[in-house]
Amino acid sequence: VAIWNWPSYKKLEMMHEPVYCYKNQPTYDKFFRDVKRFVEKMNSQPNTDTPYFSFNFMKYFTHDFLSVPENYDIQFKNLIKYFESMNYLDNTLLVVMSDHGSRQTKYAFHSKVGKMERSLPFISMRLPKRLLGTEFHKNAIANKDKLLTGHDFYKTLKQFYYFNKNLDTLDKPESPINSEKCRQNFSQSKRMIRQFRGISMFEKHTDNRTCTEALIPMIFC
Repeated sequence: VAIWNWPSYKKLEMMHEPVYCYKNQPTYDKFFRDVKRFVEKMNSQPNTDTPYFSFNFMKYFTHDFLSVPENYDIQFKNLIKYFESMNYLDNTLLVVMSDHGSRQTKYAFHSKVGKMERSLPFISMRLPKRLLGTEFHKNAIANKDKLLTGHDFYKTLKQFYYFNKNLDTLDKPESPINSEKCRQNFSQSKRMIRQFRGISMFEKHTDNRTCTEALIPMIFC
């Protein structure tokens, strides 16, 4: 989605120098512009009926500094508002996430609260309109304060991929995703190798799930 000169970026990162500019422009300007062009392209003819997936990883402004992200908060907000105004998100699952919590300050390594924070990545999901008000939407809301892992998110994406193939009947009782067979398939799929490794966030999670059941090493629990 956003293709940059990776060798030079890697060199700068190894030198512990933050990458702020690309051809006299803030890198986040180019980043957001490239994402916008990609989404516009996929929502224009002849691509309007083509499903697409975009993974955008931007860490340079957030990984080593706490104050720098405020510089592009407004641009990020405006980008999302633009997508909404163009109805680009009507059938889209939008996810904003991090790979870990804050690991920048000393307290992150010398206090129990800091240990918890650095092991708790942020994740926020905006569901497409067709999922709003459904059982899957309600389950996702109910799960937001429960123990979740990256493996659960992986299962969530797999289930959403299945939803995407059945959007035309999503809100109908006879929809394939509302069938008992579908429920059984997802229930069985999580028992392949490591039984409790991942459970879709669109399904009900237990209130008392433990790190042992989720196969989370105790050092990260």
